[in-house]
Amino acid sequence: MIDPIAAASHAVATKSAWAPVLALAAGAATSLGPCVAPRFIAVAAFAGSQGTGRWKWIALLTAGLCVSYVAIGLCGGALARIAAFSPYVYACAALASLGFGTSLLLLPVACEPSHVPSNQRVRQAPAFALGASFAMVTSPCCTPAIVLLGSLATMQASLQFGALCIGAYALGHALPLAAAGFGWQWAGARALAHGYEGALQTVAGALMIALGGYYGLLA
Repeated sequence: MIDPIAAASHAVATKSAWAPVLALAAGAATSLGPCVAPRFIAVAAFAGSQGTGRWKWIALLTAGLCVSYVAIGLCGGALARIAAFSPYVYACAALASLGFGTSLLLLPVACEPSHVPSNQRVRQAPAFALGASFAMVTSPCCTPAIVLLGSLATMQASLQFGALCIGAYALGHALPLAAAGFGWQWAGARALAHGYEGALQTVAGALMIALGGYYGLLA
């Protein structure tokens, strides 16, 4: 059985032309581990709470995750600093998730975000921030891999090559999350078509509250 992380690391260290492709595969593989499961809950709840044009929120969430991973991978000492502040990151994530989930449960269905006029940039910013925050939470499934690939890329090759490989890893890591978001979007569209918008909003709120409780225990 091929180890995608080992294969990607070897390709990056040897400056192989296949390095970005293997890094993409390694990112997708590490995104399916049990320790990153809470991210799928957050994506499902966030996508389910949005109105029209949900693909924009999913795209921004993916972009936020990719940008953060590239920054971490190219900064050798970033992992140690993130690990030192991880309890505060978990606490902030818990508060944000609890607040967002509670607001969904208390917000009348008639006042869903899709029905409330607002500035598009203000509405889109939380999606990018949510994706970026995923990289700030250390995880044994993916953080060591991104640091290893980043170290090999910056030591053995140019900065551009390193950024390309880390970006490919981040994109691969984000693709299953994006697929989960689109899947929830499809389910949400079916629920709305049958008049179950209240149930959809309740499920999204409950998922976020559960996620907030989980992050609270880790803080």
